[in-house]
Amino acid sequence: MHAFEKEFIDFEAEVGKNAGMDPLASKLFMILFLEPTELSMEDLAERTGYSLASIHNKMKLLEKVGHVKKIRKPGTKKVFYFMEKDMIKTFSEIMESTYHLRIKPTVAFLPQLIEKYRGAKLTDVERQKMEIIKRYNSQLSKVEKVMEKLHKEFSCLEC
Repeated sequence: MHAFEKEFIDFEAEVGKNAGMDPLASKLFMILFLEPTELSMEDLAERTGYSLASIHNKMKLLEKVGHVKKIRKPGTKKVFYFMEKDMIKTFSEIMESTYHLRIKPTVAFLPQLIEKYRGAKLTDVERQKMEIIKRYNSQLSKVEKVMEKLHKEFSCLEC
């Protein structure tokens, strides 16, 4: 590994760690980002010094979040991983997934929940909790509007 690769990977892994990713996930993320082609789990284990079991667990997590893609090649039982290098496309896909899987369903559900219990006899604590839900609904509606604007911006950047 060239010195610039190590510096880049170490720096970005530290940034990822500061953002809440564990050290191994951060390192795997950056190794795959920098690698022009797919890498096998064995390659990743060798590069990080971690066991195949550890690599497998972290790759499942990174794959589930949508950061990496699992690839199977004909004629081999090895599992390979690849990461998109187009960060605009990656962020756009993550944002789109977050919108459809979390924001949109919640924004549709909360008004129904709030309406269902409007006028219900609630204790002071229950009223406080309902107020938290109402604020969450209001804030999420604003987030939804911001995400719509961001989606348009990302769409323009992809052109």
